[in-house]
Amino acid sequence: MRKISILALSLTVLSMVACSVKEERGGCPGWLHLELSPRSVTLVEGRSATVSVSHEGGSDTLSLSRDLPSIWIPVNRGVVEVKAVLDNGASDPSAWGIECDSLWAFYTRLSMEMEETSLDVTLHKRFATVWFSFEMAPDPEESCLQIRSVRDFRCLLYASDGEASVRLPASIGGASLELCCLSSDGNSVLWEWDLGAALLEAGYDWGAEDLSDARVRVSLAPLEVSVTVVPWEGNGGLILEI
Repeated sequence: MRKISILALSLTVLSMVACSVKEERGGCPGWLHLELSPRSVTLVEGRSATVSVSHEGGSDTLSLSRDLPSIWIPVNRGVVEVKAVLDNGASDPSAWGIECDSLWAFYTRLSMEMEETSLDVTLHKRFATVWFSFEMAPDPEESCLQIRSVRDFRCLLYASDGEASVRLPASIGGASLELCCLSSDGNSVLWEWDLGAALLEAGYDWGAEDLSDARVRVSLAPLEVSVTVVPWEGNGGLILEI
């Protein structure tokens, strides 16, 4: 893996010039133009998206930002894979007890046959934020709330003024996902509820390119829960509940 540099680009330009119009150009590198889509430019405000390009000649890593939204890079002809990631660097998604990062990602695989090819890089929302509203939140001195999944995801849920939220990774998919109320020592389950099943019943689509968010209302006496899926708009805002 290497990072794109002015020297590397200059050397490649010289090698391309060496391919005359009379020669077979199949062995000459092609040029791939990567450009952030308008939506992605908005998302990277103050940050940079890390882009990885893999091809038969190796792999390159570069950054695209609002100040540098596009770039031309040389790649070998043939199959090319492009991955882009934007996150807030807040957490390790595999760490126990921590909600997932706000991850935006892009992936495509293309066949580089022409001398020049352009590609729009559109980052997609790969996390789901679930907001909880408790009619009467559990006493934090007597119990604690936890979100847990069979796919090694666990996160404590802290309610303030009856409100709480958690970011879930796309990797959870349709796996079992539970909202649990544990005793303050964590040794016993006071009550639990199948959040994953409720999300699916409410129409949540874990296979969407851009994951929606959800709002959950919880009443504890007796335990009643309602779920509303909140679609995500491409401009970064949320629309009204449906």
